[in-house]
Amino acid sequence: MTAKCGCCNAPLDDDATCPEQHNRLHVKLKQAQEELSAWHQEFTVTVNGKPYPLDPIEAGKMVQDAEAEARMATQDKEAAQEERDGLRGDLVNVELAVACQARAILKCIDERDAAIERVEAAERDAAKQGARLAEHHRDSTGMWKCCPVCSADLTPAEAQEEGD
Repeated sequence: MTAKCGCCNAPLDDDATCPEQHNRLHVKLKQAQEELSAWHQEFTVTVNGKPYPLDPIEAGKMVQDAEAEARMATQDKEAAQEERDGLRGDLVNVELAVACQARAILKCIDERDAAIERVEAAERDAAKQGARLAEHHRDSTGMWKCCPVCSADLTPAEAQEEGD
């Protein structure tokens, strides 16, 4: 019985050793197998992370499913972009509305402050006028008198009210 190589089952010489040429063949064969495996891993087509099947019908279904998923993803992306654009438009409208409201509120505050200032000025003027009027209706001794300007004969109570 002839001896066989433990790696490839090739018949060996009578001395039961692989000849030099046979060893080189083993090394080259092993390198070729490793290179083929590397090429296979590198160039194996995958669909959604799964190896591409060799069955053409199954492969066609996988490709169709992948294309459908890609279309759905594209539609989802477009819908999200449209929604984002709509939200941006809404945000711009809200910003404009808030700015308009803020301007209106500031205008109201300014108008209120101006009205308060006018009322305070009118009160100051009325107080000065009341003091002048009260002075106008008294004589040099502080007694109430008949007023030639307003042609009124004020009673002390009326003069007091007018002075207040």
